[in-house]
Amino acid sequence: MKRLFIFIIILFITIFIFNPVKTGELKKTPLKSRQKEQTTGITLAVPLSVKEGIKNYIAPSAEPTPPAHFCPNQNILLLWTEKGGLKAITIITYNPRTKIPALLTVPTRTLLPGETLTTGEIYARKGLSTFTRTLEKAFNTQIPHYIVIDQTVVEQFSRRLGEVNLKGETVPVISIFEDTLAGRRLNDTDLVKALVQKLLLPGEMWKVPGHLSFLVQNIKTNLTLPVLLDIFSKLPAMKLNSLTKVSLPSPGVTGRILSQITQESLP
Repeated sequence: MKRLFIFIIILFITIFIFNPVKTGELKKTPLKSRQKEQTTGITLAVPLSVKEGIKNYIAPSAEPTPPAHFCPNQNILLLWTEKGGLKAITIITYNPRTKIPALLTVPTRTLLPGETLTTGEIYARKGLSTFTRTLEKAFNTQIPHYIVIDQTVVEQFSRRLGEVNLKGETVPVISIFEDTLAGRRLNDTDLVKALVQKLLLPGEMWKVPGHLSFLVQNIKTNLTLPVLLDIFSKLPAMKLNSLTKVSLPSPGVTGRILSQITQESLP
């Protein structure tokens, strides 16, 4: 059970560790050539330039899926906010038929097709509801659920985790979140492994359920506790070896696919 709690925490942390790559192209991956077998709520493909829009991100297939408590369209909007504005935008999507999860990051300076305001400006000026509808229109899908985590909560959560040893360097967890968001740290695998090793220390493992409880109590969401528990119960069945995170482009950013993180890869 503690191992599952640890993996949930790591999955949450992985969502925050995003590195925008300012040069080069997003490498092709097996995921692109196997889209039909690995369709998620939002199809992952190599991001196009901003002016070409996001037409490669298509809606889910019309195939019927068994009823599930965890949002019918399996899409959750996760927002990292600070002083009323957006710091990071992630759409968590899960296909119950293929059991494949994916994370799509939308930079706050992305200009979606048909919009004159950036994603960050839409949220700041028009609020969460309009922002969500704008994303739904852009992706031709539905995003029925949201999770909003404020900077103060991220800071408190980081203080709970303390510091990690990163190749001999003692680093506060909050700096990992901030540095990866700013593109100052580029090795995602090392960062996640360092956090896993931290949580597996004898003096830390017993704190993991408390960390998870803290997150549940301090986030703003329309997900009920039963639905959150339903999500957690589905984790063991998810094909986490296919967990992929992709970023849409924005000015000066081409996007990046992060290293895959699996439950089997935990120490």
